[in-house]
Amino acid sequence: MTTPFLKSCSILLAQSCHKRGAYAIGGMAAQVPIRGDPRSQEAIDKVVADKKREASEGYEGAWVAHPGLVPVVIKSSPNTHRNRRTLTRARSVPRRSPRSPEPRVSGQSIRANIGVSLRYLESWLGGVGCVAINNLMEDTATVEICRAQVWQWIHPLY
Repeated sequence: MTTPFLKSCSILLAQSCHKRGAYAIGGMAAQVPIRGDPRSQEAIDKVVADKKREASEGYEGAWVAHPGLVPVVIKSSPNTHRNRRTLTRARSVPRRSPRSPEPRVSGQSIRANIGVSLRYLESWLGGVGCVAINNLMEDTATVEICRAQVWQWIHPLY
């Protein structure tokens, strides 16, 4: 969400909500801190950074994937409701700038997308709607994103 294109999309979404009198609610913090896992603090730090970014872009709230993250999000997301007019304005950003490097897809990326998809689908077929995989909460949207990425890697537009 920090690339110029995604940042502009995020800011524009918050502005569109405000223009219509609605609260802008940020995305889900997908990181899942697992008790005893040394990566838990890293997951919490990522959530804090993401929620601070959203607050700076004008979001008034956020979703979390795990109830243990609610206190973390509350502390890291100051109420920006009163500061809407002073927030960053979205700017037009080309889909791909002339200076962008050629995209490269590694075998590791393909294996990761297929692996997460298969692990989630196994859970889904077992009746579970969402599951923590690699310290991230995954659901059907994850599988759709993975599928779309693999398809785009096989059929590039450039």
